[in-house]
Amino acid sequence: MVRKYLALLAACVFFSLSTTFIISATPRILTSWRHVIVPMEQAVQFIYDKLSLARQGMHPDAFRKALFGYLQFKQLNKLSGKTLLTVIDFSLPSHRPRLWVIDLAAQRVLFHSLVAHGVNSGLHYAEKFSNKEGSHQSSLGFYITGETYQGKHGLSLYLDGQEAEFNSNARKRAVVMHAADYVSEAHIAKMGRIGRSQGCPAIPEHLAEGIISTIKGGTCLYIYHPSPEYHRTSQWGNTSNWDEQLLAFLPFPI
Repeated sequence: MVRKYLALLAACVFFSLSTTFIISATPRILTSWRHVIVPMEQAVQFIYDKLSLARQGMHPDAFRKALFGYLQFKQLNKLSGKTLLTVIDFSLPSHRPRLWVIDLAAQRVLFHSLVAHGVNSGLHYAEKFSNKEGSHQSSLGFYITGETYQGKHGLSLYLDGQEAEFNSNARKRAVVMHAADYVSEAHIAKMGRIGRSQGCPAIPEHLAEGIISTIKGGTCLYIYHPSPEYHRTSQWGNTSNWDEQLLAFLPFPI
């Protein structure tokens, strides 16, 4: 009987040690009360694929940086309780839909729309950017949406730039989101491109009220372009500042 007991005890010890070794040898997975956190790139790719953003034309780096920045702002409690991320991909020409409003909690794209760039940023493509008043150029980077107002373009949305070197003068420059008749398929059919603004991310008239009413009041908006100067300088959405703990701020488990 004693021998059987000792054999059983030895087997239990061996199993415990083996299990400990196996667990310690597996990749590190962080956990929070709501999430299992997987490696950064795996999480980004999962959401990018889930939303079919490649098929819709969004550059993968645009989404990667937008999501990183969104999580950074969430961590700092700079955003409202809405789980919305708006991405404008200015690597695309203006005749293509290049604005996305994404509901991260629902894991779906709410809007995919045309959007204008500034008249002095380029013709078909936005290629030059500025934070200066009177430049009539678009400004790159992260914004937090503000309040709405009724202006000459109807319902419009204030944007608060979060990056001192790139978009902090958005309010001073009256860079807002508004409707414009030149952001339309009709204008593309006539000119081969949409019209241009004075720096505002102008959107189609028939979508303006829906988009603006959805994203107003403290949501994250990111304007992307593969500009080396911007990506070298910006602290937001920068992968070198990545902390895996940020994924705990995703509004759904990975």
